[in-house]
Amino acid sequence: MTYPNQMTAQLGHIRQQGYELWDVFDEQALRRFGPTHEEENALREMLKVRYKNDINQFLLGFENWNGKAKVTGIAFTKLIRDQIPDDAVRRMSMDQE
Repeated sequence: MTYPNQMTAQLGHIRQQGYELWDVFDEQALRRFGPTHEEENALREMLKVRYKNDINQFLLGFENWNGKAKVTGIAFTKLIRDQIPDDAVRRMSMDQE
């Protein structure tokens, strides 16, 4: 909201030189709000992590990528369970009883 007010010097804002130019606005808006695809790339890398009989190593790799992918809740649980073989899930659930 500040940017249009500075373009027109409304609501007590000081008119900024160059703000009336669309190119300047477009470039600044893209820099601040434009897509970086960082989350999508992190999700893609997260799905490449494979379970190799070491749950701690698997979860560490998975969670490291998830720091950027930001998958939560049931979706995160499902992604993990889809990567771990069913017999490994059964063994882990029996170990906790």
